[in-house]
Amino acid sequence: KTFVTFDKTKAKVTLEYNPEDEMSNSVTLTLKSSEPIIIDKKTGGKWHSFEGNIYKKVEYKNKKYVLKYTDLAGNEDTIEITIDNIIEKSE
Repeated sequence: KTFVTFDKTKAKVTLEYNPEDEMSNSVTLTLKSSEPIIIDKKTGGKWHSFEGNIYKKVEYKNKKYVLKYTDLAGNEDTIEITIDNIIEKSE
């Protein structure tokens, strides 16, 4: 008999902000994942992929959004991203 196993476990993702303090004009977001993921461009824009399941993006404006991602087995999940420490220039 042949047994087929289905991966129903979502990737575990952590998010880091750098810098975390105020007074910056940009923030580098770093996603670290337990396995390779595909980031949805509609919800997250363009991210850069690095070895070790690390993904990075620089943001220049304060914003809040829900980022959707999928692991290679097709398990979808989301993470909420809140950027509120960028000092935006007044016009």
